[in-house]
Amino acid sequence: MGKRRVKMDRLRDLFVQMGFADVQTFIASGNVIFEGDTAEHTAIASHLESAMGYEVTTFLRTMDALQTINDYVPFPARTGESEAVRVGFLHETPTQAAIDTLYALNSEIDSFHVNGRQAYWWRKDRASEFTAKKMEKILGMRTTFRNMNTVGRIIKKYG
Repeated sequence: MGKRRVKMDRLRDLFVQMGFADVQTFIASGNVIFEGDTAEHTAIASHLESAMGYEVTTFLRTMDALQTINDYVPFPARTGESEAVRVGFLHETPTQAAIDTLYALNSEIDSFHVNGRQAYWWRKDRASEFTAKKMEKILGMRTTFRNMNTVGRIIKKYG
């Protein structure tokens, strides 16, 4: 996590070793596209940890789920400012108390929205002091963020 880096060709090879088909990586940020059963989440995380020697938090979404995420409009008032929208992938829906705590931080610089297992974050330029680690602490769970433009590019290329 954090400063740990893995080359995308090694990551791709680890998924091939697990028997997944059509394995491809997308940009150097840990995005792996593959055909296989997403119910194997625990097996994937376990294999990656064993191969790399440290815990690798994984978040799986089907292409249909990514399309739904891409089509969702979490901040209608900010339409046209999508370059500032990030989506945090979660393992489960946060508690209502955690969501309320997050929503209490909405401001002119940061806006937050939770929809199921996704936490959306709009930030104004680089003025925000909010961090992904703070989001994890508030929600009480790990997350990984992707720019919504990246989600759209994945769908365009693989969907």
